[in-house]
Amino acid sequence: MTTDTEGEFVTKEADILRMFRQAKQQMAPVTLVFPERHRSLTTYLVEIKPRERVLVLDEPMPKVMARYLVVGESFTLETYFDGVRIRARQLQAKSIGTESDPRYQCPLPTELYYLQRRKSFRALARRSLIIDARVLSENGEVRFGVLRDMSVEGCRLEFEGDLTELFDTQGEPLSVELTFPNETQLSFQADMLRSDYDESTGVTGIGCKYTALLPQTEVQFSAVVTDLQRDHINFVKNGGNRDEIPARFLLPNGEVPVRFKPRSNKATPAPRATSKSPELTVTLDIAATWRNALAAVRKQQALNKAEASTELVESLRTLSQVWLQDRFGLLVHSRIRSEDNSDIEQRLAISLVQADHQVRSPSSKNAYADAGITPWMTHALLRRLGAKEQPMAKLIAAVDRLAYKVVDEQVFYRPTAALGALHKQSAFDARLIQQLIATQGLYPLGSCVRLSNGCAGLVLRHNDKNQPNRVRQLYKLSEQSPLPPRDIDIEADGITVEGPADPVKLGLPVELLRPAVRA
Repeated sequence: MTTDTEGEFVTKEADILRMFRQAKQQMAPVTLVFPERHRSLTTYLVEIKPRERVLVLDEPMPKVMARYLVVGESFTLETYFDGVRIRARQLQAKSIGTESDPRYQCPLPTELYYLQRRKSFRALARRSLIIDARVLSENGEVRFGVLRDMSVEGCRLEFEGDLTELFDTQGEPLSVELTFPNETQLSFQADMLRSDYDESTGVTGIGCKYTALLPQTEVQFSAVVTDLQRDHINFVKNGGNRDEIPARFLLPNGEVPVRFKPRSNKATPAPRATSKSPELTVTLDIAATWRNALAAVRKQQALNKAEASTELVESLRTLSQVWLQDRFGLLVHSRIRSEDNSDIEQRLAISLVQADHQVRSPSSKNAYADAGITPWMTHALLRRLGAKEQPMAKLIAAVDRLAYKVVDEQVFYRPTAALGALHKQSAFDARLIQQLIATQGLYPLGSCVRLSNGCAGLVLRHNDKNQPNRVRQLYKLSEQSPLPPRDIDIEADGITVEGPADPVKLGLPVELLRPAVRA
């Protein structure tokens, strides 16, 4: 066993839990070493209990040596995943299982040794981070794609369309130029190792190995890999905290980039998106307006007054304008919640759905029909809804509470399952549920659906019948693997929705609804 001299020690409980969760998710073998006996056991993590601060281990192999655990002998726990080795010393376990299902429990380590061997680790670029790749092949053809992952030895690039005929020779030399959101660039030579085309997503991927690297270029690669890791951790732990995003992944003016689509795959470069690009205006308005509305609701709650403050009224008026401009975009944005899903977030989102339902309800004949959503949102937030609207308000609130689930610090949205559970419980009149479906759809915006092309994704848009017609395709069911995000018009492509999908099982959190990180 090696000594703990190369890596670092981790003592923060949240980081220790995160590493063990990764090991469990990947079913990484766990080695238990008994130093005094020079013997070791192999087992797996079957459960992590954060509240009790314990780890549950499966029956170790060889079974005959499990007696060392039973008598409480001290051991060192080691496991390895994604090029990372973690080790905890001086642990003891106790038996908690049965004869037919033996299991063992040990305390969560307070200190963890952490060693990453970067050459065996590939850092993924999050889906909403577009790092442009310009690739020049040996025959002089130029193609534009995006960086999907990177290590200090190689990278994977992805392109729209079937380019397997262009990239068909293993070992073909390529000239690659990466352009980061802050407009800095990294150029290098590489050999193509493999290429593949996925018909369901329309994406070609190529694996590359760097060649003829200068020492300064190796340092640059190491820095980019580190930034990708930091960025990933920031997203997982902090929901994309603006201050924690590496500088190379921000625009030159320091703003968070919101361009979601890569450059068009043409021989000439497409114009680089900037913070002033017309296609970004709506997204920026939605995000800023939603933040302002949250702040106004929070202030109104602190004031504890019956009358709406001027700040709340103005923020709701602006929100109503955004609703008129891009209803789908606003509702989708409202589905994205923080890990704790605060009371303020819930109140504002629930009032938005209530107002949207009231204004769009086929049977709604009200004096506010031409005033947008402002009056209804004001009444909902100040709890002034009439007796006629109260049942629907309670149903919308119940759906919102049941629809969200937090797993491993990620937030998932399951509205269709929530509606089904409430219907099964007979908690609400079936006609009331049908009325809500009539305005919000059986598969509401942001929900996860299973498609007839064998993929799954998140609903972005509805047609006139409140049925999904634009979906962010993210997962291939037959291969049980994630896909590069692709927004598809399912009606134009002849694809149908076959039913709901479980975003928790597929690993599709609400964060993937964003075209960019949380500002």
